[in-house]
Amino acid sequence: MTFTECKRRTHIRCSRVSPKEYAQLQQKPSYTWYCMNCLFSFLPGYDDEASSEDVNIIDINLDLQVLGHDIIDYCKDNHHDFMIAHLNINSVQNKLNDLKLLNRELKSQVIFLSETKIDSSYKDDQFSIRGYNMFRKDRKKGGGGLMGFISTNIASKKVSAPANRHVEVLPIEIKTTSSTILLVGVYRPPKAVGNDYFSELEDELSSLCMWAELRKQTVILMGDLNLNQMDTNKREGKLLIDLEESFNLTCLINSPTRITNVLSTLIDVMLTNRPDYFIKSGTFDPEISDHCLIYGILNEKTIHYKPKTIMSRNLKSITFEPIAEELTNAPWQVGEVFNDIYDRVDYWNGLVRYVVDAHAPLRKKRVWEIDVPYMTLNWKNAIRRKRKYAQLYAKKQNC
Repeated sequence: MTFTECKRRTHIRCSRVSPKEYAQLQQKPSYTWYCMNCLFSFLPGYDDEASSEDVNIIDINLDLQVLGHDIIDYCKDNHHDFMIAHLNINSVQNKLNDLKLLNRELKSQVIFLSETKIDSSYKDDQFSIRGYNMFRKDRKKGGGGLMGFISTNIASKKVSAPANRHVEVLPIEIKTTSSTILLVGVYRPPKAVGNDYFSELEDELSSLCMWAELRKQTVILMGDLNLNQMDTNKREGKLLIDLEESFNLTCLINSPTRITNVLSTLIDVMLTNRPDYFIKSGTFDPEISDHCLIYGILNEKTIHYKPKTIMSRNLKSITFEPIAEELTNAPWQVGEVFNDIYDRVDYWNGLVRYVVDAHAPLRKKRVWEIDVPYMTLNWKNAIRRKRKYAQLYAKKQNC
């Protein structure tokens, strides 16, 4: 690329510009780009005879809204906002750590991934994220697949959708502080098979939208449909427009989501029948895939439940006979040397604690300060039973 001021040429990577960023800049009608020397020349007292080696190279945070970097700063200042995001991750196997690092910045309450490219041989533990419930719909290793992460602060459940031939669907119902929302993650492989493919695809998407709107008043459909919404002259673009008009849907994304050196397409969509429910939406390139991440921020605030530490004893695995024997033989008579009754009680209590601690010591336990709103006693007991049998199974596996 050529610098605007000094007309020097340099490799894009030497200027800390990724190929994706360079392709995005090429889409703009015009833009300016300065090298470090040119940037410093605008500062008062700059010596224009100084060589580039005499200038200390520093990092400059450029506010390039076209690259979507402003959403990171927005999330830092509004970390209680309710974000929903989708990313075609193009294989999740080796990118989970990148996703975790990204979500530390975004703090999204809902994350949908498409093209996970895994099958049932991969265990859930391999892809779990702390503080999130995970839902999956695998196709086969090396192709397709959907995955959803929902914050544990939100009541969520996977629901069954009508069977589809051309579109993969992962519907999840969530309950926010003010409403119940049906989230539908979708993915369509790019290859069209058959003469009546697009007619069948249109029928499937129409049936899916009708089923979703009949089930819940608020519907958000997001994912990679591999239908370029920007190309309205072709059938795939017209198909999406007709779908939006038929079901009163609005696409919240209006900028390209996949950018190459030769083509920019909007194939990752976020459709909803409640656009008034959103305060912000857009795209962001996390540079962990060949697709941009798409996001929408709801007009809601999330509730963060704080954990607390308590002290507890595990009495399930102890036998009380040895404790009773030690308490019987304990030196209770020593307490009589105290004249004050409160001193005697303190001594006796300490004696009991000493014996009990030897058999069932106190342990720190981290619990939620307040239960999440959907937690019930039956659910707690079910979770405890599940953990108990999971531990027994793990012990047998290790034997």
